[in-house]
Amino acid sequence: MKKKFIYCFMAALVMFTLIFTGCGVDVVELDNNKTKDLKEYSIDEEKNEKISGLNKLFINACSDINIIPEDREDIKAHLHGDITCNFEPKLIMDLANDSIKIKLTEKTDNITIRKSNLKLDIYIPKTYSDSININNISGRISVKNLKLNDFHINTVSGNTSIQNLTAEDFYYNAVSGDLDGKNVFTNAVKFTSVSGNIKLDKFKGNIKGKSVSGKIVLNYETFNNDINIKSTSGDINITLPHTSEFYLDAEVISGKINCDFPIKIESSEKKGKKIKGTVRSNKNSIRIEGVSGNINININTK
Repeated sequence: MKKKFIYCFMAALVMFTLIFTGCGVDVVELDNNKTKDLKEYSIDEEKNEKISGLNKLFINACSDINIIPEDREDIKAHLHGDITCNFEPKLIMDLANDSIKIKLTEKTDNITIRKSNLKLDIYIPKTYSDSININNISGRISVKNLKLNDFHINTVSGNTSIQNLTAEDFYYNAVSGDLDGKNVFTNAVKFTSVSGNIKLDKFKGNIKGKSVSGKIVLNYETFNNDINIKSTSGDINITLPHTSEFYLDAEVISGKINCDFPIKIESSEKKGKKIKGTVRSNKNSIRIEGVSGNINININTK
């Protein structure tokens, strides 16, 4: 059963990468040996558009991305920095129906980047509260002070930092990159992650996800939610208020399960590697499947 989960999950992640890299952001090849057709470019370009009537913002890039809410009525994109590559990056802003798309260049095959410190700063109205969808390769993503209906991040080879996010739904898909979030309040988070850690501090919301090779740390200040996580390699640490109520169904093949809460055990097998039980009531649920790594359910003592 575990092997089937691993194989299916890895196949799904390969499909995700192929689909992602084919939808507006092309494959980026970091190659220190190839020099053919490489040129150095210094970029400093801005574009503005009115955002009235628009409810979807798409960002496709291969750079650092900063989302900056301001007191403004339009949206501004500023691309700046230096890059050595085999194409000349161009800042493009397209309007279509109810959406706006910001991207760096038209579709180009066989993109090669030697080095880059490109930054894409996107300034949006503080009042914007609809949808943001980010696709990024080889760059950091930084987000602060957003209130949205839904927020999507697809990233390959880059860390993501989030502070003060309120969203109905948050979707995070990553290959080779960490997620570090603080004050993230959602109805639901869904994630897939390969080779990257996930940390959500002062988090609120349901969460469901799959991880290959990475630690998962969730710190709740209040808890009235459901957690469903599958992991093939990496510790899972969940910290909850001492008043929390939940049904626990946890299993690990190589590792240990520790629950600091007084739990009424329904069943315990394999010398503590599989536990089912209730803490106070089953109004919430925590379901975790791990292959290699410890599972810790901690009490918040602060």
